[in-house]
Amino acid sequence: MVSFTIQISDVTLERAKVLAESAGRSLDDVMQELTSEAVEHRTRVLEGIKQGISDMEAGRVVDVAHVNARLDEVLRKRQG
Repeated sequence: MVSFTIQISDVTLERAKVLAESAGRSLDDVMQELTSEAVEHRTRVLEGIKQGISDMEAGRVVDVAHVNARLDEVLRKRQG
């Protein structure tokens, strides 16, 4: 494991301390977990964006106006 220093706001530090205390864990453990979760989340978001761009470039997308028109059609059929 690697150690590094970051700067965070006082508010963020206080929130992290509350999380650590309520979980009965050390602040260090909580910060490691939060950092890992944030990196994993951002990685998934970036992968989703890249996939969306790839789908768009390959023509695997549908215009929102077409989707809305199709939804309206389906709802009209269900209503009567």
